[in-house]
Amino acid sequence: ADRLADRSVRVLFAGAEHLSTLTETIGIERRLRHAEEALSLCEEQILAAYDVAPDDIIPLQRGALTAGLDIADNAYIEAKLTYRTLDAGETLFAEGESGDSLFYVVSGAVDLFLESEAADLFRIRAHRAGAVFGEMALLDAQPRSATARCSEDAELLELTRAHLADIECERPELAARLHANLALMLAARLRDTNKQLQALV
Repeated sequence: ADRLADRSVRVLFAGAEHLSTLTETIGIERRLRHAEEALSLCEEQILAAYDVAPDDIIPLQRGALTAGLDIADNAYIEAKLTYRTLDAGETLFAEGESGDSLFYVVSGAVDLFLESEAADLFRIRAHRAGAVFGEMALLDAQPRSATARCSEDAELLELTRAHLADIECERPELAARLHANLALMLAARLRDTNKQLQALV
């Protein structure tokens, strides 16, 4: 415990209620119920330590989904989308539900969770303003692979398969750009996943 303190190491334990003696011995600062709570707390502390504040609002025209499009084209696409507002704690969709749309986060934050065999939810990703999620359901119309829940009040734009079909019919060049941008985002996530897996090997 003294060596940890000398190195300014702060220890968090998640799901370690049965290790109370150990946690007291090595000076655990805080015990949390789930790993996602610990991850969220660590993210907040890292951002605060480096004085980094996420943008509160990122309009569609500044996001990666419509990268390469001008103001008029962005306005055309945004007019096709459905505007959604959700409260903190509200679930947007649940793992296993049917879906055919993606979401762009204008403001707020949405966390994605996977359900364990014990019915616990484990956070796998946090999306803030400017992020896109749910694109797999848009592309393949398969059930949602995760649960999406707002950790803050959020404003979202929803792009459905019907919206995309309209754009493909009316403005095929814009639809091609959207598909290209989605491909780039999916490639970036795959690379990120590969790096995480390599770190575990």
